[in-house]
Amino acid sequence: MKKHYYTQVDEFLCDDDFIRYVLDRDTSMVSRWETYITAPYRAHHAFLTACDILMHLDDCSFLSSEETARLKERIFLSLGKKSR
Repeated sequence: MKKHYYTQVDEFLCDDDFIRYVLDRDTSMVSRWETYITAPYRAHHAFLTACDILMHLDDCSFLSSEETARLKERIFLSLGKKSR
């Protein structure tokens, strides 16, 4: 069975496990997600872009601080966690 690789940024950002991996540094998921480091360029680039988006939510110049706070709250609520 061929392994599916995400190739679009939104595919990563819609995956709860990916969000946990990036925001919580979930070590149990490292081997799965780090396969994207050596993936074909399109998947690799989408992976890095999605990581960058999640890791730099506080630096988003196109979102107000209120929008950033609401976005983070929605992410954590969708993951079943309290906001940080």
